[in-house]
Amino acid sequence: MTADPWSRSRVAGWVVAGAIGAIAAAALTSATNLGPAAVVVPATAAVAVAIVFVRHPAAGIGAFLLVVLIVHTLEYWLGADLRFFDEISVALLVLLSAAKSWRRLVQLRPGWKEAALVVALAVGVVSSLVSAVPAETWMPALALLVKGFAFFYAVSWLRLGLPEIGGVGAVLLAAAAVILALGFAEFLNPVLFQQAAGLPPFHEVRGGIAVVKSVFVHPALFGWFTAYASLFLYARFIVLREWWALVAGLMLSIGTLLSGRRRPVIGVLAALSAGVLWIWRRRSTPKAVRLLAPLALGMLVIGIVTSPALSDFYAGTVGEYLGRGDLENILSPHPDEAVIAGSHPRMALYVGSLAVARDFFPLGAGLGRFGSYMSQAHYSPIYDRYGLDAVFGLGPDHPEAISDTFWPMALGELGPLGVLGLAVFLGILLLRLWQVARDMTSLQMRAFALGGLFVFIEGLVGSLTAATYVAPPIAYYVFAAAGAVMAAARLAGPEPGNSISPDRSHGLVEVDQWSPTSEASQQGGITNDAGQVQWPKP
Repeated sequence: MTADPWSRSRVAGWVVAGAIGAIAAAALTSATNLGPAAVVVPATAAVAVAIVFVRHPAAGIGAFLLVVLIVHTLEYWLGADLRFFDEISVALLVLLSAAKSWRRLVQLRPGWKEAALVVALAVGVVSSLVSAVPAETWMPALALLVKGFAFFYAVSWLRLGLPEIGGVGAVLLAAAAVILALGFAEFLNPVLFQQAAGLPPFHEVRGGIAVVKSVFVHPALFGWFTAYASLFLYARFIVLREWWALVAGLMLSIGTLLSGRRRPVIGVLAALSAGVLWIWRRRSTPKAVRLLAPLALGMLVIGIVTSPALSDFYAGTVGEYLGRGDLENILSPHPDEAVIAGSHPRMALYVGSLAVARDFFPLGAGLGRFGSYMSQAHYSPIYDRYGLDAVFGLGPDHPEAISDTFWPMALGELGPLGVLGLAVFLGILLLRLWQVARDMTSLQMRAFALGGLFVFIEGLVGSLTAATYVAPPIAYYVFAAAGAVMAAARLAGPEPGNSISPDRSHGLVEVDQWSPTSEASQQGGITNDAGQVQWPKP
């Protein structure tokens, strides 16, 4: 599958125009004080994105991703309230995507993946009713849980080919390059950069290195986004052997290290480990070694250069998480706040979720009751019951760490049954991504599918210590990549996991090999001078 530069540039132009339009709409509405700012300002920005989506669906998705990436920075720059931008945008995009794809949707048959997700959500509703959770708590909590999964389907329903994916991807990679360059500038002179960029003062040192956050309000977003972009570049190098992609990916990985966050570093290593397995199943050992050697060498050089400063920081991870407080006391019939108080908040949430799941078996304590944003906004009595309110970051005065994890939230609010449903959904989706990356015949699309697989694995790793699937913008980026891979697979063939054949309505399709006995020739395809299969128009 090939895409002419004009088609890709046109999509990229609409992405940029949509993002600029949304930002301008938010700034104008905020300045004119029209109606309640908490609703009107994000709604006008969301409508601007929706207008672009109506004209170019992929560009609308890209514009949304670009704005939601820096929405907190925009709030600081514009003095605008954009808290609900993502919720309003996702609601509009889901409705518009369903309207555009309704003919296809009526033919789709839900599978085990959808059944598992429905079970998890139904458990959440039932457990909330059984536990008498107030409607003003559990209904918003349900919406916050659903929005990422709904966005996945909104993207997967679209008709996405190389022009659409290439255009959106080019804009996001350009954004990553700019954000990385600004991050390096901040590293050289943090005070000057923050003053010039109009950002709040920030100073943090980890492992002897000044932490970098670039244009974001928190370094965790800088670390995650550089890791996210680097994984697509590594996938492109693995499939297409483009050296610029390897160099750019390694530069982004340096940015990930400068964020001072362990989670994205571990996620990248986990994703690339899966990539090693993926390569070895497709190539002979000598070819696989030659393919992986440059990537491994580059990662090794970065590790050696940064190890003197960061080795102690990473070595102290286990002690930081497990060497504080008496976590077992949380499971006792009468938890003692005095001995629990020194626990790491994430570990306290993990152990606390086991206690909640035990006492509210099998449905959990209900939505908005444990580990979620709503359990923080409407402070849950569950924390006091298990002594977690004494842990710094989990108490009513400082609850900022309550929504730091995903699986403790799922176990505490949905119980083992709900966790099983979510795990089955994510597991099936992971398998589908692997199959598409394995079977896609277009090399360009295979590189994108492999990148989607990488970022999904990085997201799974990140979900152990972050609210990956409910926290913006990470949830939207992970699910957008997965949804786009599924949409591309549907365009290429009927079912991911089978041998994915080309979509004849899209002209030329790249293939690894061609022979007179290949599937392409058997179906009527002919080969041009470039070694591409061209299908006769119906």
